[in-house]
Amino acid sequence: MIEFSGPGYTLQEACEILKLRHSELAQMIRSGDIVPVVYTKPRPMILLYGSQDGHKFHPAGNKWVALGTFYYRGHVQIGNVAINSLMDGDPVFTQRDELKILEVNGISGWESKYPYKHPLPFDNIAGWRPTDFPGELALRLKSIPLPAEMLPMTVGLKNLIASIAALREGKDSAAEISALTQPKPEDMGLNFRENSEFHPADLRIPKSEIGKYQEVIAIKSVRRVPQEAKIEGTRENQLHTLIGRILVSSPDITAKEIWSVLEKECLLEERHLDCDYILQAVDTTEIRWRSRYGKDQSLRFDSFPKTVTRARGKLTLPPPIKSQ
Repeated sequence: MIEFSGPGYTLQEACEILKLRHSELAQMIRSGDIVPVVYTKPRPMILLYGSQDGHKFHPAGNKWVALGTFYYRGHVQIGNVAINSLMDGDPVFTQRDELKILEVNGISGWESKYPYKHPLPFDNIAGWRPTDFPGELALRLKSIPLPAEMLPMTVGLKNLIASIAALREGKDSAAEISALTQPKPEDMGLNFRENSEFHPADLRIPKSEIGKYQEVIAIKSVRRVPQEAKIEGTRENQLHTLIGRILVSSPDITAKEIWSVLEKECLLEERHLDCDYILQAVDTTEIRWRSRYGKDQSLRFDSFPKTVTRARGKLTLPPPIKSQ
């Protein structure tokens, strides 16, 4: 499951934000560098439960145990095969494919009552465990669009042929004909195409995927800075120098983006920016670093923007190279 945060942008909006051609965005989606989702208007869904890890098939004959039904309006994660079809411009029916809902506030009309006339086990549903609205737990489980009860076409045709044959045999009793045409409980099934259609226009790129891509680009755009680029001052602060390397290469980068770059740099065995390997740990709240003299120091996130501002102000760039 992706780490989703909205809003979700259309493909055209995402291209404009990321300054990509549509073909370039499509390639990144197909390669898995950007993970799209789909947006759905209110759609009836059924929430599934598995005994192994909360979202797998129930072990009894690959059938589901369900918790309840609901309406969902919001963003959904679907399988790669369906995404590729949508990218090709074709509508898809997800049918039995399990979906991931991504926004708990998009759930409405929770109902734990069994929704079908025919008793369990019924088609792919092995059991029903009525429960109160599960809240955030619903995001960790899987769902499918609510299938409808139906009489399979083959069974209906078979019954029709039987009724015609009965008429030819002279059975003109309404009760006799009705008995032949009335579907048996075991004949009924579920129509999984019902409510499961998605269209190419439903594709969205989450804000979280936009941010992930921008962070990757920010890291790739940062290059080693020539020796001539220095932070002014009588005593060098190695953290300021490291920040300066980033600022020289990406002057418009924000403090938050620099923090993200340092967080990822700290995880690398072979550092690209931290030439002196001063970074010890970087998390969401604090940078811990060690100077070349072995002194451990730390800097909190709430103080970081001021540090970046000071480093930006003290930064001196090497003179431009004169053309011959």
